[in-house]
Amino acid sequence: MEKQRHISELRKENMRHNIEKKTEILQRYVSEGVPGGAFVPRNLAEFRRWHDLEIGVAKIGSPNTLEREYNKSLKLKAVELMSEIANKARRKKRRSNEEETLRAQSREKDKLITNLTNQWHASRHECERARQSERRLKSRVTELLRDNGELIRKLNAIVPLKSA
Repeated sequence: MEKQRHISELRKENMRHNIEKKTEILQRYVSEGVPGGAFVPRNLAEFRRWHDLEIGVAKIGSPNTLEREYNKSLKLKAVELMSEIANKARRKKRRSNEEETLRAQSREKDKLITNLTNQWHASRHECERARQSERRLKSRVTELLRDNGELIRKLNAIVPLKSA
């Protein structure tokens, strides 16, 4: 005849199984990554209150449950896993921030290149207009010198200029 177990033994076993299940889930989060939208406890209070029927974890009623000698190793493992998940999240966020910073710098560089290219084209156009204006002015000077020479010849024909 099998001896019937006391309810306190059943509760103890049930809570231990619950804590083990939570640490297994945290271990999976560490190795495979946290699924989108999944709850991740950040401290022992959140770990204790964590309940999700879909993944099979229940709330641990008393904070003392985690402090019991027979649960200490699981508690330490849970703290270690939560810390590791938090560190990975910080590294991922840092990488994400660094990537966003690089993208922003790249966009700024592209804007700068576009602005400099536009300025270069505007300067080149202005330079071309200045050269064209210079050619017109040189032609006008040549034309005026030719007209001046012709007028001097006509004037010499009428009244010869004397050398001083």
